[in-house]
Formats: sequence, C-alpha cells, structure tokens
Amino acid sequence: MATIQDAVQAYEANDFTAARAICEHLGPGNKHARFLLGVMESNGEGGRADPVVAAWHYRAAAEGGHPGARYNLAALFAQGRGVPQDFAAAMHWYSLAAEAGDADALFQIGTMYASGEGVPIDLAEAGDWWEKGVAGGQPQAMQSLGRLYARGHGGRPHDPGLAAYWFFKAWQGGQDDAEQDIIRVRADLEAAAAAGSADAQNALGLLLCFGHDDPATAAGWLDRAAAQDHPEALRMLGCLFDGGKGVPKDDGRATELYRRAAELGDKFGQFNLAVMFNQGRGVPGRDVNGAIAWFRRAARQGIADANRPLAELLAERNRDRRDANEAIRRMVAVAHAGPPDAKYQLAAGDGSWVVTIANRGTAVSMVGLRADELEGLPDEE
Repeated sequence: MATIQDAVQAYEANDFTAARAICEHLGPGNKHARFLLGVMESNGEGGRADPVVAAWHYRAAAEGGHPGARYNLAALFAQGRGVPQDFAAAMHWYSLAAEAGDADALFQIGTMYASGEGVPIDLAEAGDWWEKGVAGGQPQAMQSLGRLYARGHGGRPHDPGLAAYWFFKAWQGGQDDAEQDIIRVRADLEAAAAAGSADAQNALGLLLCFGHDDPATAAGWLDRAAAQDHPEALRMLGCLFDGGKGVPKDDGRATELYRRAAELGDKFGQFNLAVMFNQGRGVPGRDVNGAIAWFRRAARQGIADANRPLAELLAERNRDRRDANEAIRRMVAVAHAGPPDAKYQLAAGDGSWVVTIANRGTAVSMVGLRADELEGLPDEE
C-alpha cells in the first residue's frame, strides 16, 4: 500500500502525476497528503497553478495541525492569492506555524509588525519576533534585526558590532543583499572595534576571515574580543589555531580556547571541544568520558550532529546498560532525521552486543542485548 513517503519520493522525482494519485488515494483526512497536493496546486506542478484549490488543501491540512500548511495558508492570506487578502487571518495562521517552531513564520510576523499589516507598526515587537527567528537560523530575520541595530530602532541601541554581525550571518545564510548592509556599517564597525567593543571586534574578525580571506588580521581582532571572554570569538580563534589559518597550528591553544567558549555556553565550542577530546588533540590523551560529556552538552543545545559521535562513544564505553540505552536512543534520533533507506549499526566496545537501526529509527536487529534490559533506564547519567 502506497504511503506519504512514496508520494514525496514521486514528487522529488518530478513525477507529479504519481504523487497526485498517491495523495488522492490516501484520502482527504491525511494532512500530509493534503499539504503536498496544496504545494502542487500552488506551483502548477502537473497542471495549471490554481491558488484557490491550493488554499482549500492547505486549509484542510492546517486545520489538521500541519505546520507547513499553516505557513503556506498564511502566506496566501497575506498576498490575497486564492483567498481574499486578510492580514488578521494571515497573522492567525503564521502564529500557529510559529508555535510549532517555524522560523520563517517568526520572520513574517515580525515583518507584519514592522510594516503595520493588520497591526499597528511596532518595531520593538517586530524585533522581538525577529530575534526568535534568528534563534531558528532564519537569514532574513538576521538581516532585519541587523538593520534595527544599525539604526538604533525598535528599542535596540545603535550598535554597529551587532548590526554587522547579523548582516554577516544573513549573508552567510544566502541573503546576498546583506553585503551592501555590511558595506554601509563598515566604518562604524571599525570605529567601535577600535574603541573596545567585543561584539564589534568579533564581527570584524568574522568579516575579515570569511568575507575577505584575511585570517591573519582577523585573528588579531578575534584575540581582542576573546580577551573579553566573547564566546564566539573564543571559538572562532580556536578554529584558526585548530586549522593553522592566519596563525601557527596549535592544538593545545585551540583546545584551551574551545574549552573557554564551551564553559561560557557556546554550543559549537562544546562540540569542537568534544571532538578534540575524542581525537586526543590538545590534551594529554584521548578522553572518551570528556568527549561524551561535551557532546551531550552540545546535543542538549540542539547540535544534532553531536548525536552520532555520542552514540558511538557510549557504545564504545559500554559501562552498563545505561550506556547502551542512551547510545541506541541517540542513534535512533540520527536515523529518524536521515534518509529513509539508511542503516546504522552500533557495536559495544567489548563486542558483547550489536544493534542495527533502519527504517528511520527502528531497531531491526539486536544481538547480545534484549529490549527489556533497557526499559525504565534513564537516557543520560
């Protein structure tokens, strides 16, 4: 029997006829099928674009709780496409999408407050929504937030360091026009960096390193910000010493900088420090326990890439069934986010058990280990 995964695979292969047929077969109550039908109707994939029918499908999926459908329905209301333009309805559906963590919806809500679409203009409120979008990695929110700091609007101080930082992050995220924003604040950024602003020093260091391929000069500014315990500057300076870019390669110095960033809560610093412990670089010897502890902290802060090495290290350590339990759960999370046909294998360091995980998160084989041995155990120490 065909599934929504089959429909998605047909859609990704540009076989829109098959994708439509599967979605229609799945029935009107399948929110994922209705969403995909809405996408095809909206884009004119497999036929003429029909925003009215797209809105009908999106509404059914949105009312069923599909966050992507809620976002797309909100966009149709904001544009008046397929439905009458209705900013209140747009705000309603964007808000529901935002509650599910949709960073694009967070950006759009901020933009509605900034432009006064259905609500009074409120730049402070707009900035608050853009900050939430920034936390979700939304590059347009980064650029918009940067403009508030560049102008000192929305209750934000005039801060060229933070402005340039967010412009640079937006540019890295694909917002090409953010480069012009960087150029406009460059003089103020350099002045603020020279005056001692750690944010400005860090932003200038990032710009020089990645925007102008000048890691040697960048290292000087990052070092000044690191001396003020700026977490990202500490981590980025560590990366330069780690790779020998603009400075002599020095694993010990890199590890020291990663540690300081990690202890200040920088999640990427925590991940990098875990890698150094795991590889035994910049430390007296390989430290499996230390690597596990720092990969865990990075994973808790949302670094999904920490799950796989953490699972493998826990299986290698295999002190007790708690290690096995957490290792398997971590690898299940990796499989759940990975390709549908991928398989993952975990083996205990002492060879006492082997687990195979497939089908996006199902333990399809356990050798030397029983599922009931893991029941009720905590995921972590």
